[in-house]
Amino acid sequence: MVAASGALRRVRPAAMPIAGEAVDQFARWLLVAVALDLLVTRFVVRLAIFVPEG
Repeated sequence: MVAASGALRRVRPAAMPIAGEAVDQFARWLLVAVALDLLVTRFVVRLAIFVPEG
């Protein structure tokens, strides 16, 4: 939209807060997934190093 002064201003849609909450929730799930992946990967690597083959 163009304001009276001629400068552009951003218009936010009404659904923006809902989208922001969804992004926050998705970011939290990603953080949990990364943490679990790190823990599982460390566990598997340490197990593979210290458990004998035979």
